[in-house]
Amino acid sequence: SEDKRPGVLFHCSKEVVDYITDNLFRQTADTLSDPKTTTPVEREDKYIRVVCSTLESISLLLRLTQSHPGYETQLLPLVTNLLHEPQFWKIHKHPSPKVRSLFYHCVSEVTSSSACDIPAACQAVRAGLCDVDAAVLPPAYTALLHLAHKHPLCWEELGCSSKKPVTERLLRLMSDGCRGVATDVAPLLLPLLAVIPHSALTQPAEFYSKLLQAIANNVLRCEIFKSQQEVAVLQQTLFECVRLLSKDATLDRDFWHNVITNMIGEVIQLAIRTTRQLDSCATFESVVSLSLFWTRRAVKQFANSSTDEGVGITASSATSNDNSIAINTANSPCRVSEDSDSKDTDKVNADDHDSKDTDISKSDDCVNTSRTSLISIPSKTEAVSANFTQDLNDILWNVCFTQCILALEDPNRFQLQQICLLLRIIQNPKSHTNSKKSGVKFAPSVTKSPTDIIYNTSNTSILTDERDQSSQGGDREVFNSQFQNCVDSVSKLVTDSYKLYKNGESDLKINYLKLFAELLTVFEEFEPYGGLLKDYETSGDDGESCYMFVLHVLVPELEHCDYGVQCVLAQVLQSHLLRLMPGQQMLVMEAILRTSSVEALRAVLEKQQQHKGQLPDSVRAWLSSAPLGARLVRLLKEALALTIALAYERQDIANEERRRRARGKQRREDCSGEELEEESVLVAHNQRQHLVALVQMVLAAEVSPHNASPVQAFQFSSNYISQILVVLHTSLPTELHVLHHEDSASSTVSNVELVVQLATTVFSSNDCWHLQHTYRLLHSLFLMLCPEDLILALSSSSQKNDDE
Repeated sequence: SEDKRPGVLFHCSKEVVDYITDNLFRQTADTLSDPKTTTPVEREDKYIRVVCSTLESISLLLRLTQSHPGYETQLLPLVTNLLHEPQFWKIHKHPSPKVRSLFYHCVSEVTSSSACDIPAACQAVRAGLCDVDAAVLPPAYTALLHLAHKHPLCWEELGCSSKKPVTERLLRLMSDGCRGVATDVAPLLLPLLAVIPHSALTQPAEFYSKLLQAIANNVLRCEIFKSQQEVAVLQQTLFECVRLLSKDATLDRDFWHNVITNMIGEVIQLAIRTTRQLDSCATFESVVSLSLFWTRRAVKQFANSSTDEGVGITASSATSNDNSIAINTANSPCRVSEDSDSKDTDKVNADDHDSKDTDISKSDDCVNTSRTSLISIPSKTEAVSANFTQDLNDILWNVCFTQCILALEDPNRFQLQQICLLLRIIQNPKSHTNSKKSGVKFAPSVTKSPTDIIYNTSNTSILTDERDQSSQGGDREVFNSQFQNCVDSVSKLVTDSYKLYKNGESDLKINYLKLFAELLTVFEEFEPYGGLLKDYETSGDDGESCYMFVLHVLVPELEHCDYGVQCVLAQVLQSHLLRLMPGQQMLVMEAILRTSSVEALRAVLEKQQQHKGQLPDSVRAWLSSAPLGARLVRLLKEALALTIALAYERQDIANEERRRRARGKQRREDCSGEELEEESVLVAHNQRQHLVALVQMVLAAEVSPHNASPVQAFQFSSNYISQILVVLHTSLPTELHVLHHEDSASSTVSNVELVVQLATTVFSSNDCWHLQHTYRLLHSLFLMLCPEDLILALSSSSQKNDDE
């Protein structure tokens, strides 16, 4: 059974180690097989299988027996002899890539043992970092990470001070596009950066800059990769490394200006402008997540700076503070301190843990919570650090919005959609960034090793706490802190999008308007429409600019002929209407009534119905107001008049065509008049549908008005429903019934259909049955729509009943 395997292996440990030694150092392809009965290829394949299985058995032996009580006394000497055998560390030169790959998997396991020959391991790992076969690179870099994690002193052999530093090989690999193994190597960069001490780098800022530039170049050259997954991993790695390095206080402002402007800015530009393999949504999510991280960190640092200078805090409270990034190990891990006076790498001692419980963590929870010593945090240093972090965030968004502005200089539909996508993610990052991403797992087999650096048991991310915080979505305070210094860029975006909507290409007008609406919705609190109010005088009072913007910009634009455009504008209008004073709200609604068409009025009322609970009493009562009722009657008269005019026009065209046919003439070649007539009919039909929906909406609100007395409801019914009934009744033909009724109705009385639709809507109101005009209209409709033979039958039946 599985429980007995460690005991059996420990009991037979000498025989097992001897067998491993024999397979690795004594056996050959010819000794393992019979040369007389097998071909050279078969012998070589068997030898490779035996060597690979033997390397895996070393990992399994250490994994299962390290926790045994007698490991140190009985098995450790045997393993030490094996791992100090020079031939063992020469396996990395084996001609088979499969053997070399399994060798580095084995090295990842043996580095956790005190029996490991560290100098020999350093040389072997360094050789594997530039292996000719790309399949060997992922296990080689994994072995490097395990080696650096368990033995920090290895950087004396691997650092920049050595003859062949691993940093140069890492940069060369990234410059070569990861040689086809980006999905396996790129996730290792973040934990690798976390374990590289500054002492191992002669010029840390230069190395970090070259590394980030190499990663960014790979993202920008996304067409060279075979799969979109490789580009996605590189893009995610770039932003995670930027987040990690932003905690390094030794990196100055020029470094970050270059990183954000020339690296992240180029990636954002690519995401906006192209449809290539780069996932734009994931890129924008990373930008917003990075900004939220910096903003929350700055807010936290500002809060800490308000405390008295030199106030002590325990390490348990420091676990939630973003002052450092710590690597929790059983030895002496590195800690990148953010204090401005700390230039070198500090050492933080952690409690002794069993090696199976150690892991690399990029969150600040890695600081040992059992420490009771006090840490002094000067408030001045915190304030400087907070200002610096806020500056990074400001640079990020100014660069991002600048790329959006540049995209508007030569826009297309895709670019406008991408900018709108970015704005939606900014507005609601929770819906986009709440998906947890998998962490990095280094175990070579399916069975999880106790010495795995990062587990994936609960889909844990590399930066668990930080990403969880970013995925929560910012509250208004955090949101305002994010963009408080980017209002000018946002205002220019608003102004440019509005000008393009007014003067740009007609086929992109709806896209310009959607961008304009998204900007106003996302940055509503910043009032970014100042550039559109230069021709209007404002008093500077609170809400005055918003009122002027709604009255002079939004309301006139409601006259757009497209109902979809009107719905977009109505949504923006509704959100800004809630920011106005009650008196200003009523003035805006009166302006809408005076100028708006049926479609625009319907769009506005629909948005008000959706936000009914947020509206003040004065606006809710407006649905039963006299101005709305009068406007409804006027719109009804206009629609009926247009319908009758079109009906007679169609009748004249039909009569003219019949006369031409009677004279034997062919149909006219010029059909432009018919096309215009069909377009007019279509417009009239659309207005008819909007009018029916508008009347139904108003009456539905009138039946149970919010905060309106029964007297007001009855006055509205008696005044305006009565007028509607009169208009509908008078619009019916004078002849209630004629022969060939269907032909007549389709040509000269086509408004009967509209009357029937509106009458059905009006009859749904209970208050209409208190009015005398209701029964007159109902009687007229009955006589109009019933067939003649049915009326005669009913009449004769009634007379017969009277006679009886």
